Amino acid sequence: YQINFQNESSSTVTDILIVDELDSALDPSTIQVGASSHPYTWNLTDQGRLVFHIQNIELPPVSEDEQGSRGFVKFEVAQQADNIVGTYIFNSATIYFAPVDVVSTDLVTHVIGEDILDQMEAIIEVNVANLFE
Repeated sequence: YQINFQNESSSTVTDILIVDELDSALDPSTIQVGASSHPYTWNLTDQGRLVFHIQNIELPPVSEDEQGSRGFVKFEVAQQADNIVGTYIFNSATIYFAPVDVVSTDLVTHVIGEDILDQMEAIIEVNVANLFE
């Protein structure tokens, strides 16, 4: 997974907290955190929340620095070994931009046993259709 963020407020962001509530079809014991645009710390709560904390980021607003207002974190996690074909895995994250804003990411869905490219094409078709409604 890659969680992208951008400071769309009019103020500089000093800290970012990203909370990803892992779906029960994912195995939290397999989490491998990865690359990011900024240094972070992370932890996994007993409730299955993956939390990234980026301190002292001083992320400028998009109006001042479009490229510098962006960032990301990446992680990998395996699915539960006993998932059956047709199991839905949902994922989204909430991003807290201190001191100014809270944003939720789009919901991502994967269905076990279905081709990921077919799923992506279906999502794109729905999004394009929504543009013309």
